[in-house]
Amino acid sequence: MTLHFPLIISDSGDITVFDSLEKAESYFETYDIPSLIGFDCQGKILEFTIRKEVKRVVGIPTKVDKVAISVKDEPADVEYLRRIIIEYLSRVRFVNQAPFSQKDWNKLSLTAIVDIIKGVSSPE
Repeated sequence: MTLHFPLIISDSGDITVFDSLEKAESYFETYDIPSLIGFDCQGKILEFTIRKEVKRVVGIPTKVDKVAISVKDEPADVEYLRRIIIEYLSRVRFVNQAPFSQKDWNKLSLTAIVDIIKGVSSPE
């Protein structure tokens, strides 16, 4: 399955949005994997695994564990993605600052909600 960007990843309820696979994979550590829930912007569920990578440390090739992200072979879960984004925005009080009500949030398309979270929760 093909990934569509951005990727929306929740780490114990805190959401970070990534515009590339490389940025997302390098942002997290392998010990984060059990607490990660992720989606692409179309609601496809992400899978987090560990891959071995060879890096040079002081000129010596060394195997290190890195986070690998792929799409699970499962149906997209658009409603769950919408819910975790809206819950996160509510928790950081963004929802209450926006010029519309909770009822209005429920009317927004997934694309509109993803555009909002991109502006609130992208790593620098």
